[in-house]
Amino acid sequence: MPMVSGYASYFEGRMVEYTGIPVNINSLSGSFNGLNPELRIDGLRLLIGDNVEDQNASALLFDNATIIVDIPRSIWERRWILEDFAVEALEINVEQSLDGDWHLAGFDGGNDSQLNFNDLFQSLQRISLLNLRNVGITFFSNEGNSYSFNNGVATILNEDESHFLHVNASFEQSAQQIAFSFEVVGNEASEIDGKIHLELPVADYSTFLAIGSI
Repeated sequence: MPMVSGYASYFEGRMVEYTGIPVNINSLSGSFNGLNPELRIDGLRLLIGDNVEDQNASALLFDNATIIVDIPRSIWERRWILEDFAVEALEINVEQSLDGDWHLAGFDGGNDSQLNFNDLFQSLQRISLLNLRNVGITFFSNEGNSYSFNNGVATILNEDESHFLHVNASFEQSAQQIAFSFEVVGNEASEIDGKIHLELPVADYSTFLAIGSI
């Protein structure tokens, strides 16, 4: 694992092969956490957009991430299982097309670029524990306005058929944070059942709600 630092370009190539999206990695390092390999990725950028040379076209920007692969479970379940996936300083940019649809920045908003909730739900189940810290999400409306959720933290926990999500974030410059959580049971998006909790601090959300359904 200590030698993995010399394989950043190889790792970039495998990600392109697996996702079809060009990526750029500043540095890569590895070690062992017990029997499980641990990877640290610094400066991971998904280069999506009409011009991949334009860094501002990227929808997902990672400062750094730590990935720990659960080898025993991966062997038992015959698929890659992540014991832990912690991401620091994640920025997500979402744009509104002229017809009002929302998509990750850099995509044209066509049918092929629409996010599939079931595919996303299935992918997240491969992660036992996901911690996101210092997350920012910015929405760009088709009228030229932008709205941001800042200082976000999120935790996703999957155990068999039980799935838990908790998110805290601040809207614009608000000192108070929005709290959102849900706990569901079921491994198919069409069959999940559970509880949702949303706590909104007093603030003016009228301009954000006016941009339409997200």
